[in-house]
Amino acid sequence: MDKVRDYFEVDFSHTVRMEASVQLPSRDGGGIQVISRIHLDFSSKALFASFYLDQVYTPNELIELVDQLDGIWARGWPAPTNIILPAAKLYAAGELRIDKNPFAVISTFPGCPATRHDELHFSGRIYLYLDADLTPEQQTTIRSSIRNNKLDPQFRGLTYAKKREQFQKPIAFISHDSRDKATIARPIALGLQSNLVPVWYDEFSLPVGAKLRESIEKGIKESKKCVLVITKNFIGNDGWTKAEFDSVFTKEIFEKGNILLPVWHEVTAREVYEYSPWLANIKAVNWSEGSKEVVRKLQREIEGEGA
Repeated sequence: MDKVRDYFEVDFSHTVRMEASVQLPSRDGGGIQVISRIHLDFSSKALFASFYLDQVYTPNELIELVDQLDGIWARGWPAPTNIILPAAKLYAAGELRIDKNPFAVISTFPGCPATRHDELHFSGRIYLYLDADLTPEQQTTIRSSIRNNKLDPQFRGLTYAKKREQFQKPIAFISHDSRDKATIARPIALGLQSNLVPVWYDEFSLPVGAKLRESIEKGIKESKKCVLVITKNFIGNDGWTKAEFDSVFTKEIFEKGNILLPVWHEVTAREVYEYSPWLANIKAVNWSEGSKEVVRKLQREIEGEGA
């Protein structure tokens, strides 16, 4: 996992993340679409923001962009289109409630009064995720040039992503057919990563120029568990997925079981049996239960807590 966008997706997973898409005007008369998140950190009674920028900007353009974002903040942030709650294990026994009318996110910790999201103090910290690196001098120039000197922009680019990657050793290998990547495999990978379960997943774990077979076999050997995304695409693939399955099967035999975590999607027991009688005998979770429930069950098995 070394893409800046991926770390934007999983960073600050202990907070409540309120996501909205922000449209900013550009000099050419068009618009810039920025993915924004307001992070509610109820444990410190503070909030901050993060943004992902899918283009490369000059320092002067970033100064203008931060000023525009600050202007939106002053006028009132748009209603969130998505609210991402922290995993229970990350929330230190706290409880969360979302009221719809009027809208409110409310947190309660044992022995403490409830706190609403609009009672949190804005720290001034904003994180800008960029598919590029800025020099220290450029960062200093941006901080000293923005209109609101109370803002504290932090820049996370390619070097940040590479350093993060060095400290994440995967404990779960995700095997899937490439046609199931966007709909199943990637949501599983991001869901586990968000809950601090590092995974071996080709988009995250295969550097440019890597020897494919060696990298995959290394990932399988080093991982504690292997998640198999079993679909009609997977069953009908006689290429890499079959090779991965054979390697996982060997690991299962060598380590005497309890390695494999199958996820079934629109396949029958007969189809799985025809592919592998051994695989059909292993308890699976079904994708029809929903991505959050699938990730929850996989996490419990990976961390050894039982189903």
